Amino acid sequence: MAAKFTDEPQHVLRFSDFTLQPSRMLPPILGYEKEPLVSLEEATDPLISIVPEVERMVWTVKQRNFDGEHGLTDDEAAAITLYTMEWEPTDNSFYVILNKTLQAANRKLLKPWFLYLRLIMTSLAKLPSDSNRLTVYRGVKLDLSAQYPKGNTVTWWGFSSCTASVDVLSNEQFLGQSGTRTLFNIDCSSAKTIKEYSFFPEEEEVLLPAARQFQVIASLNSGNGLHIIQLKEIQPKFPLINPVLQPTLHPVIPPMPKPMPLPDPPVSSVPKPTPLSDSPIPPMTIPMPLPDLPVSPVLKPTPLPDLSISSVLQLTSLPDPPIPPRPKSTPLPDPRIPLQLPKCNNPKLQKYIDAMYLDQTLTTLNLYDSQIGDQGAQHLANALQINKTLTTFNLYNNEIGDQGAQHLANALQINK
Repeated sequence: MAAKFTDEPQHVLRFSDFTLQPSRMLPPILGYEKEPLVSLEEATDPLISIVPEVERMVWTVKQRNFDGEHGLTDDEAAAITLYTMEWEPTDNSFYVILNKTLQAANRKLLKPWFLYLRLIMTSLAKLPSDSNRLTVYRGVKLDLSAQYPKGNTVTWWGFSSCTASVDVLSNEQFLGQSGTRTLFNIDCSSAKTIKEYSFFPEEEEVLLPAARQFQVIASLNSGNGLHIIQLKEIQPKFPLINPVLQPTLHPVIPPMPKPMPLPDPPVSSVPKPTPLSDSPIPPMTIPMPLPDLPVSPVLKPTPLPDLSISSVLQLTSLPDPPIPPRPKSTPLPDPRIPLQLPKCNNPKLQKYIDAMYLDQTLTTLNLYDSQIGDQGAQHLANALQINKTLTTFNLYNNEIGDQGAQHLANALQINK
């Protein structure tokens, strides 16, 4: 069957596709930033033998009308749109082949992609950055918890399509609400919103650039096959991909007008200098010398009598006043703990919730098979925002859905 473009929502796989990330560090991505900015047709010309029907893909995206928002040229905007295009079969999609190449250890394979990388990285650099860090989501229908242990540092070498709305992933065509799943809750600083340039604007797409590094903050088994992994983007000591340089626009300074020459005054109007008269100089008066004053004899200093030690007054030290004992301070209650603890309908769960609020030595909580649903998960999430000592949290074999999982993920975001 011939390859073709598809705009059917069930084929939007970028949010939930997964290629096994390399387990070892790869060489950084260098050199593409030195390439010139060219049209999208020129940038993809070296890829004709690599990406099937890439010329047809480029022609398709160039038919769209771009309004020049954010200062992007039509070619720069079309470079983002080309990345979001789904193709059939999926393995022939532009983004699939690009990301597989970015994840390969042989960096020579990236050479034909340099012109396109220069174009899309320039596009993303022009898009506005949020003043605050963004929380975005990405999901796969696999259990990846073993590959993301808490505290580890991981690198995603390819571009990563995420969504700002977790409801998008709850669709059965993406992550779904049952079966084995992993939901990534990502706190990031480099993601760019590309909704205006995507083929699927309703998906609230946010794009993480290539070669991003993350720290695993938490990993939670919420039951019903759903694993939640919380990631935080970090900056490596050296960049894993060289940034593109943006030209600095300087204001144009208009040339200064030439000064008008002043007319020369007529020669007759210039007054002639008046010669000074040869008047005699009066003789200088020599001052008379002052008479010498008589010098008085210098008086010898009279020595002071020696003072005996007994004549020196001695200071009598006064005893220090007694210091009253300091009253013992009464510890203030934690203002975050409510005066009246919340109640839930699950008596077994209630005692654990009370312990999370009151027991500041609690480190492990095993809630295996406790019939906890979304409402119970919300009670646990509220308590989890207060408790600072809990390190192990087992919710295996419960009835927590996506809504309850979202409450727990938000609590982990606050209580880091």
